[in-house]
Amino acid sequence: MIRKMDYKPLLYWRNNLVMSKYNTIYLLTHDHCVLKIAKIRRGLFSYFVDNIKLLRRLMRSDIIASAVYSDFMYFIFNKSIYSVNANGYQVEKEYSFYRGRGPLSLSVIDGVFGFDDGVYFGEYFSNPKKDAVSIYKKSNDGSWISCYRFCSGEINHIHKLVPDIENKCVWILTGDFGNAAAIWCATENFNKVELIVGGEQKFRACVAFPYKSGLLYATDTQFQNNSIRILAKKNDKWESVLLSEIKGPSIYGMETSGFYIFSTSTEPGERKKGKLFSLIDNRPGPGIKDNSSDVIVCNKNTLDCSVVLTRNKDMYPYRLFQFGVIMFPSGLSHTNIFHMYNVGSINNDMNMEIHDIDNLVHISGNKV
Repeated sequence: MIRKMDYKPLLYWRNNLVMSKYNTIYLLTHDHCVLKIAKIRRGLFSYFVDNIKLLRRLMRSDIIASAVYSDFMYFIFNKSIYSVNANGYQVEKEYSFYRGRGPLSLSVIDGVFGFDDGVYFGEYFSNPKKDAVSIYKKSNDGSWISCYRFCSGEINHIHKLVPDIENKCVWILTGDFGNAAAIWCATENFNKVELIVGGEQKFRACVAFPYKSGLLYATDTQFQNNSIRILAKKNDKWESVLLSEIKGPSIYGMETSGFYIFSTSTEPGERKKGKLFSLIDNRPGPGIKDNSSDVIVCNKNTLDCSVVLTRNKDMYPYRLFQFGVIMFPSGLSHTNIFHMYNVGSINNDMNMEIHDIDNLVHISGNKV
């Protein structure tokens, strides 16, 4: 039986779940109590948008990403970064994005040798001309400063920063096309950034987890077949090895005590001639094998992958009303219970679902 709630899961914190509804932030405690903890200010028009799900999807009015570090929670909302003090729950607007709506994720670097601890993000915006793109961190004085800059012509944007304590590095996932689709390795506080692999769509990724001496990741391309892969060094050469085929691009993922989780998305292919035709296009790209989103779990011990859930895409156009995706909160679930959020699905659209992986694997038994 599906447990669902009308909230968006944001992050795991102190064995509780932080979630949102519109611009208000709540705490779901381990004993299932819902507590209101903070509210982010917004314009009057937003109150009208909130009550109509399609308008919320059209306006992209939900909190996009979040993270927690030290005594503060951070949220990306309305093209800005807001912090919420975890003790008194005071809300402060800290940074506004001048290019795009903000990054796909916020990353916490904590305990990685050679790096300053703190909150970081990589710029994410439409960048067809490959202008310079920066990585930012929150400095000791509270300001957000650039700590590394990709030169013009190198990448379109940054998908994710992946801290790796064991390998003493931070992996940088970039996209989207040509040489911009790449995986980089940063060391020495971003003073050294090395290209590991790039130039093919199989190196284009948004979700990755440190694994042994390399990286476990899923590809993110709407134009070619997608897969879960392992990046590892063999005979002094980096190789990307296929682990499992998946039915579509993967943008979101999370980690539980025993599993890595990936979800696939449904999205359009090439843009049509004319802006209107592109906006109303509802045909999936060639890399999408089924117009639905899967939840795939990967056992940490065996690396066996299973599809445990599928949510079918609704009829509304991808670019106008968002891709069909399944999102997850940031941080680690210390059990095998996880929370997911549907966007663009026929059932439970813009609702949170709560699942136990152990039950899902037992019931489904589906291999990718």
